[in-house]
Amino acid sequence: MEIDWRGAGFKAAALRERFRLLCSWREKAAPEALPQHDQACEVEYQRAWNEGQALANTFATALRAALARQDALISAVGAGRLPAKKGNQRNRALEQQIAAWRAAIQVCNETLSASSAEVLGGFIDAELDAYPGLLHALKHPPARGLLRWFTPFRLWDALAIVGAILGIFLLWQLRAIYAPKVEVAWSFPSQPGVISSQCTNRSQQEIQFHVPWPEKGRPAESPSIGVTLEVDEGRGFHRYAGGPELWTFGDTPTKGAGPFRIAPTLSGTASVNLARLRTALPGVRQVRAIGVDGSGWWPSYTKGPIQSIPKP
Repeated sequence: MEIDWRGAGFKAAALRERFRLLCSWREKAAPEALPQHDQACEVEYQRAWNEGQALANTFATALRAALARQDALISAVGAGRLPAKKGNQRNRALEQQIAAWRAAIQVCNETLSASSAEVLGGFIDAELDAYPGLLHALKHPPARGLLRWFTPFRLWDALAIVGAILGIFLLWQLRAIYAPKVEVAWSFPSQPGVISSQCTNRSQQEIQFHVPWPEKGRPAESPSIGVTLEVDEGRGFHRYAGGPELWTFGDTPTKGAGPFRIAPTLSGTASVNLARLRTALPGVRQVRAIGVDGSGWWPSYTKGPIQSIPKP
């Protein structure tokens, strides 16, 4: 039986409480002279004594091992094989273990040699027929914390909640799978002082063009496409949508309007003025536009060429 030293005290205390209950049962049954109780109590008492002796032996073996590790540690520090600072740290940890094993052994020995319930903390008064049930409850305590919450009925409730959440997620994903797919062509026209993204709708239906594409989540409209930026401020490229004041759709500032509708075969162009971008991000060095197709399961991205930001 392997027991972590942190649980040694708990194990020893549980043994003590078990013997306290058994001694109380024995003392309660003695004046009644009821053979069935005497016999049942003695069987349980002998079983507990054997288990207690085994537990004490386990603690003693662990104590000897800890003491041996301490001796080896002292020898290693004395011989210069281990720095004194590290040796002191390990020794403090060993001292904790040794103290825990010794305290647990002492509780076990006092418990096994006890002659009455009074010595173990006091007589537990109950009906004679109640002692077996109390003993069973002591040996098999109910689950604590989260495990105690999961009764069979609550477990089914929890599974139902999880199933409902998964069902909603699946419906959302199926919506993305079976939503009308779009076919778009991206181009990135080169214009001085401006970075642009042009989208041509090659589908047979109208699409929603988001300028810019939201940094988090995805739009509710379907099918949806959009545009955003990647900027380099000296630490590599990262996504940057910017505020609506940066963007124009065609020749008109978006100012938070949109999404913009693009009919079949038609195109839409979104642009950002580089001087305005430099004002918003003074450290920006390079930029590129990214077209976003949000009509599928996951958004897909088409990256434009990198453009350097002219110095002011």
